[in-house]
Amino acid sequence: MRLLIGFATAWAFIHFFRGIGHPLPFLNGYLTDFLAVPAMAHLALLIIRRTVARDPGFVFPFGWVLFVAAYVSLVMEVLAPAFSPRYTGDWGDVAAYFAGGVCYQLWMKRKTVFARNKGEPV
Repeated sequence: MRLLIGFATAWAFIHFFRGIGHPLPFLNGYLTDFLAVPAMAHLALLIIRRTVARDPGFVFPFGWVLFVAAYVSLVMEVLAPAFSPRYTGDWGDVAAYFAGGVCYQLWMKRKTVFARNKGEPV
């Protein structure tokens, strides 16, 4: 839950500065994309752990996280620009989605191994 709160706080911070007309150059462009896949995957993980798996130690297989990154890339960088001039396709965003997914998976794997070695729930 702390991770999800961290994602939401970073997103709110970036959008606050964007809203007052002072976008943070690199963060405005890529940090939100980098955090998008981890935020969606983590929210889905929390829901699945409580409702479907009923296992606090359940983590997504890496392929699932890559699928989320590919799906978000397709929707946001290919389909959305085709239907709305508000959106633009950017390979940097695609890289940020996948980098965020890979970092999230590595972090979750590390956290899971650490917790299991200590005998704690994840």
